[in-house]
Amino acid sequence: AYATRPLGDTVKKVVDLLCARGVVSSPGREGGARYYVAVGALRDDLAHTLPDEPSRRARVTALVARAVERLGRAVRFIDVVEQARVDNPPA
Repeated sequence: AYATRPLGDTVKKVVDLLCARGVVSSPGREGGARYYVAVGALRDDLAHTLPDEPSRRARVTALVARAVERLGRAVRFIDVVEQARVDNPPA
């Protein structure tokens, strides 16, 4: 039955079952994402904290702000994409 389901659905079901058994726990949600931790995998003081990563919306807002600051005008989508390239040049 699991072989015909999309991988994401299968993983979610297995993680839900592991949560019910107490093998995995969830410290909560950040934005639209729920985070999970295997019990005992992290120190207790770290196991109940969410990652300190800004949401995608916050990252894009900051990217738009940097593009506006660099260009000194309202920006188009292509300007924001170019700003992303300026911020992260290819190696």
